[in-house]
Amino acid sequence: LYACSDGVKTRLENLMTKFGLPIKTEKTAARHSALRSEGRKPAMTNNKYKILLVEDDGSIRSIMTTMLESAGYQVISADTCGLAKTLFASHLPDVTILDLGLPDMDGMRLLEFVRKDSLSPIIVLSARNDDEDKVLALDAGANDNVTKPFSWRSCWRASAWF
Repeated sequence: LYACSDGVKTRLENLMTKFGLPIKTEKTAARHSALRSEGRKPAMTNNKYKILLVEDDGSIRSIMTTMLESAGYQVISADTCGLAKTLFASHLPDVTILDLGLPDMDGMRLLEFVRKDSLSPIIVLSARNDDEDKVLALDAGANDNVTKPFSWRSCWRASAWF
């Protein structure tokens, strides 16, 4: 994992630039001041990129949180769409990893909610392996799709989006 972090960090910086998201620079500090003056939170805290992890399975959520935090990311997690909407609006994450099969509503609703106001990358992590579901998620604005069960290698492939 640590052997990959330099390469992941480089891909992250390239994608952050591509999506116009903040990278640790003097310009970022000025941008954060402007966001704060508008009553918004900057997308980065303590120089860590924020990932919103929306997963109802506690064991998967715990393992992914540990993996992402050990790679240097700040993870904000939710187990329902309702909580995820609140966390997305209040924390403005840089990337969202989204399970579609959530207990309170279909994760596609969160995907649509995020896409109304944000172009931040969304990686769908789902047990749905039907091509129709994958295409619907991608058409709705997801950037990538990882099917459960998954290997960590496939997750790191998807991490090219962040």
